[in-house]
Amino acid sequence: MNTGNQSSTKRRVQTRGEKPTPKIIELDLAPGFRDRLIEKMDKARVPKEARLAHLSAMTGRVHQTSRRWIDPIKPGLPDLESFALLCIGFHSDANWFLGLANTRYAMVREGARAEDRESATDSSAAAAWIAAIVRDLAYEVAGCEPMRMSGDDMDPIIHDGDMMFVDYGTQNVAGNGIYVVEYDGRVMVRTVESRIGEGLVLGCENRKYKECVVKDAVAAKRMGLKVMGKVRGRIGIAKFWGAN
Repeated sequence: MNTGNQSSTKRRVQTRGEKPTPKIIELDLAPGFRDRLIEKMDKARVPKEARLAHLSAMTGRVHQTSRRWIDPIKPGLPDLESFALLCIGFHSDANWFLGLANTRYAMVREGARAEDRESATDSSAAAAWIAAIVRDLAYEVAGCEPMRMSGDDMDPIIHDGDMMFVDYGTQNVAGNGIYVVEYDGRVMVRTVESRIGEGLVLGCENRKYKECVVKDAVAAKRMGLKVMGKVRGRIGIAKFWGAN
């Protein structure tokens, strides 16, 4: 009997000494994020048909990517960079967007003035005019995908960092214009002009870069030149005030 009691006591001691199994919290963040994202766009008066254009313009992601964030059946979460841009663009903190906090705090940039921090709220007035721009943009560039310009090749027409809208349905040269082309493994933006007796001339608006002449389709194939799409428009911000 004593042996049994000792054994029982020993077993109890071992049980008490074991580390407790950590409690795993299961989070289903995607649906909540989708609902909050749609709520933000509705508050900004973004029309349903302009939602993808709005998200793409804000993050620089293609429509296929931003469509996943608001998918009604299987929504997905954005990558970290896109998530940060959405938080900044909608002036909302990350915890609220993910459903980890019920209180909604406006995001204030580091270094903002004290009075700006005290009065930081979602601005319905700003949301209204931004929504109007997005609405017009969605109409003008319907069927296009956003692409951010990198480099000064197309200055002063398209500046470094400007958002272009590309019609990827145009896979061949359809008249003179600005195209996105792939050449020698690189994706670049070039003006394309058909010149009689020369062929297609690929150039930059920035005259410090040289033109490239492609005589015919055979030459284009030999060079590995491929038309990816035609640039239909671009947006950018030109400031007329000092940095301070």
